Amino acid sequence: MDLQHQYEAALQNDVQQTLAKVVGAGRSAVTVRATLNFDRVTAVEDKFGAASEAVPRSSTSTTETFNGSNLNVGNVPGTGTNGGTGGTSNTTANGDSTYSRTETTTNNGSTRRHRPR
Repeated sequence: MDLQHQYEAALQNDVQQTLAKVVGAGRSAVTVRATLNFDRVTAVEDKFGAASEAVPRSSTSTTETFNGSNLNVGNVPGTGTNGGTGGTSNTTANGDSTYSRTETTTNNGSTRRHRPR
């Protein structure tokens, strides 16, 4: 009986809150009487297996690349050549640059099974 009363109270509260949004707070009354039947129960099971058994639900891949030559990377911030008070030595460099990054994200789903008991 306790489970039945908990279910009735929760459902009554949900309906009361919904009606309050439509007709205004304190302008409706809700009563719920429920009959619970446990002769048949359905179990929901989520299974998480080994990575080799995983079924991908979604997957994204991002690739970035950069190739450049004769790049002037500039002076060190705060040195004399950049308005700072530090030394005046030449801190510039030129050269080639290559950059590559690949990021892959895979979201695996679980196996969900509904079994009547």
